[in-house]
Amino acid sequence: MIKENRIKIKQLQLIFVASFLVVLSLNLHSQSYYYFKEKKELSYSTEKLVVYFNKNITLDTIAEILNKYSLSGTSNENEPEDITAPQIFITTDNISIEDLLLKIKSLNKESCIVGAYPFFKNKNNILHGLTNEFLVKLKSWSDLPLIEKICTSTKTVIVEHEPFDKLVYKIRVNKESMGDAMEMANLFFETGNFEFTDPVFIIIGIFPL
Repeated sequence: MIKENRIKIKQLQLIFVASFLVVLSLNLHSQSYYYFKEKKELSYSTEKLVVYFNKNITLDTIAEILNKYSLSGTSNENEPEDITAPQIFITTDNISIEDLLLKIKSLNKESCIVGAYPFFKNKNNILHGLTNEFLVKLKSWSDLPLIEKICTSTKTVIVEHEPFDKLVYKIRVNKESMGDAMEMANLFFETGNFEFTDPVFIIIGIFPL
């Protein structure tokens, strides 16, 4: 009987480990966020990246970065009006999601890069490029000290409040933050202290009617 119980316990442990690895695999290939309180699933896209450069970067340095990380784009050919605006680059090598995440990690170690983030796609294959910003709506003005406190603890920064709604604040992440804009938007929302949060995406594609 004791031997049978040990076998069952061992089987349960193996099932738990297998289930845990499946969950890890699913999280590696997809992410979710809250859109006006509704959870939306996105899967990683290996086609493109969003990159923010610091304002002092030269076009030659951008070209070196593109070559080093097998990226292509127009920023090395035509100087954009605002070099600090998010630049979209195409991955020219056929890479896996794991390699994509490693590439983003390496890009974020470059001193000339403010931030590098992935593209995702939804069930309709609409591309969502993650930026370094997300929106948070306060439940009331009395919550302002709360959002300031959470920003301090997560090393995120309040940029401004939106003109269309004074209770909606734009928050920005950086390399020192506890996570990217999607992760931080989820963290803020899951505290239960805010009306909604929403990561800011660069959308490529047409939503179905």
